Parts: sequence; structure tokens; C-alpha cells
Amino acid sequence: MSRLASRLLSVVALASMAGAASAVAQSIEGVYVHVRDSDGTKPKPRATVTLTFKGGATGSLEVLATQPGETVTDTGSYGVRNNLITIHFKEMEWEANRQPFQFDGCTLTLPFKALGGSAGAGTSVWLKKDPKCGGQTPNIQAQVGRFASFSADEIVTSGGQRKKGRIFVAEKAIRAEGDENGQKYITIVRLDRDLVWSLSVQRKSYTEMPLGYGRGGSLARQPDTPRGCRALGEEKVGGVLATKEECRIPLKGGNYVETRWASKELGGTVIKQVSGRQTLEFENIKRESLDPALFEIPAGFRKVSQ
Repeated sequence: MSRLASRLLSVVALASMAGAASAVAQSIEGVYVHVRDSDGTKPKPRATVTLTFKGGATGSLEVLATQPGETVTDTGSYGVRNNLITIHFKEMEWEANRQPFQFDGCTLTLPFKALGGSAGAGTSVWLKKDPKCGGQTPNIQAQVGRFASFSADEIVTSGGQRKKGRIFVAEKAIRAEGDENGQKYITIVRLDRDLVWSLSVQRKSYTEMPLGYGRGGSLARQPDTPRGCRALGEEKVGGVLATKEECRIPLKGGNYVETRWASKELGGTVIKQVSGRQTLEFENIKRESLDPALFEIPAGFRKVSQ
């Protein structure tokens, strides 16, 4: 696999974990209003469902559902640890047992559907009742393994050298292409299949490997989740507004500092990353529907061993 393709996978890993990392860095204590479930179900007009978290990493829960002529309440408990959440209620069927969740400071995505008739597998999106979150549209696409569709130039600067490639991102697939050492390469990441294909255009061949890319495990289990992240405001990168964060990653001998810019508009994708003296940045970002054929093995290519 090319070095540029490996760096692409690092960015993909950060993008998929952005919500979970934020959940650890910020307390979810507060009051949230239900917006919608993952199947599109929303509260009826004049109906409101609120969820109140009281406590830090562990605490109590209260739910209040109201509509004209009817009020439903219940209480429960929750716990947050290692980017996972556990939720139990006394009466309601909502629950989570050490499952991933997301929180960006305003929008909370929980690992269950909430509304009657749809409760069960899926997710629900909740908006925090906070002045800083007023008027925000919840980022429905910012869910693990789900990206907005776009294309961009991918620029890697390291040691005074600048290399340019192209990147194509769909909901559950990523394609990177460029030239390295005079050879054209294409790397396709299939999140839905947990696979990476590395294509040799000259030889019309490709290799296949698990998405763990040598670290033992799937993308969701990568150990390099940033710790101690602090928000540095918002900036535009490649014409797209992004949230800037500085993160300290614990390593032997000290902390490794990394700065990254993640775009809510693009489903939480990291569109710029500065690690030491290396910078990876997307330019000329274009939101567009992409041909599914971009993320398939081209006709005539044969599979070879690594």
C-alpha cells in the first residue's frame, strides 16, 4: 500500500471516531430534545420528548414525553466509559449496553430508536437545550461509518515536498488516487465490507486486505483515539467550514500533539490534519453524487497476493 494511501486511512479513522472522541472530551449532562430516529420517524406536531442526563460519567436519567392530553415520564441510569454508553430505564424499552454514541457539544446520537412503533435497532438524534445550540440543525449524517458524498484534491506536505492526489468519498466507501515514484496508484476503502483494495494500474492487478491495515482489528477499534482535545474555533478549509481541534495523544515518553479540522457538513470527515511536520489537507472540495463504479474493482483487473 502506498504511503499516501496509508495516510488516507489514518484520516478515515479519525473521521469515523470524531464523534466518539468528542463524547469523551465533553460531559453529556443536560437536557435534550428528540429530533428524529434513524428511520426518519419524528415526533408528532405539538408533541415533545426530552431526555435529561444528571451526573458526570455516571448518573441518573429522566424522560418526559408530552402531547395534548397525555404525559409520559420515566427514570433510569446511564454510564459513559471508553466512548461507549450504557442506558437503562425502569419502564421504557430504550436501552444501550456499552454501545458507541456520538456527541459534538450540541447534537447527541444514541444507539436506539426512541419513538413508539420504531423502538429497537437504529439510532436517535437529540439536540441539547443550550443557548449555544439554539437554531442549529442536527447533523444527521454524522454517524460512525457514514460520510457525506464529495470529491477533493488531497495535498500532503512533508519535509518541504508537496504531493497532490485525488480523493472521492461516498457514504461507506473512499477512493484515493495519485502518482508515487512514477507509478499511478488507486486505493479503495470499503467500509461496508471492511476491506481495502490497492490497485496497480500498470499491471492491471490488485491486492486485498482487512480494513485494520496491520493493527489487528477493524477501523472502529483503532487505539489512537485522541485524548485531551480542545476546540480552537471554526475555520474554512477548501471552501468548507470546519471545527478546529488540538489533541494530545499519549505516547511513551510524552504527548504527541496533533491539530485537525473536521467538517460537520461532510459528515464529520477530517479535511485537514497537521501531525508534526506533515500536513494533509483537502482542497477544491465539491459536494456531488459519485458513480458507484469508482468504488469497485475495474473490469480486467486480477487479484494477486501481497
